[in-house]
Amino acid sequence: MASIVVGFGTPGISLTWGGGPGTSRWEYYNDAVWSAGQLDGSTNGAFHSILFTPIASVAVRLDSLNFHPYYVSAETFNYSWSVRDGSTVLTSGSIIFSSDATKNHPVNINYTGNVGESLTLRLDRTGGTGIGQNIAVDDVRFAQVPEPSTLALLSMGCLAGIAVRARRRCSHANPPA
Repeated sequence: MASIVVGFGTPGISLTWGGGPGTSRWEYYNDAVWSAGQLDGSTNGAFHSILFTPIASVAVRLDSLNFHPYYVSAETFNYSWSVRDGSTVLTSGSIIFSSDATKNHPVNINYTGNVGESLTLRLDRTGGTGIGQNIAVDDVRFAQVPEPSTLALLSMGCLAGIAVRARRRCSHANPPA
């Protein structure tokens, strides 16, 4: 599933939600109980991914996310995460946690790509006892750099500079009599 993020300061980044071949997919919940992306089919060896594709003038900054197991149980979950440019791993880490029905299993990424560089956030299930339907990801935090307000200010500054330059040319071409 592909989507364009248009709110909260990221209009220059499109998202494509993906996963491993035929085994994993995202389910989305946005109701009175919670808003999250369920990692359907997240069994050991499966993966889920989000492709962040910026416009040519901005970079993607990936900040953090939270894993959210649904229930309090004896299940455990092991994940590795990575930020990739194509097949090249740019940064990575891992997390192991128990099923406690909270989204207090944060992953701090803190990675900024290059201007115009697409980044893939990949979540690989590497172990644990939890079944593939009892886990979600919530609070995926990312931004575009520079932020839209900065881009607007830069654009206004460029336009002002062009206007001043044009005015100077006009005054040099037509000196006062």
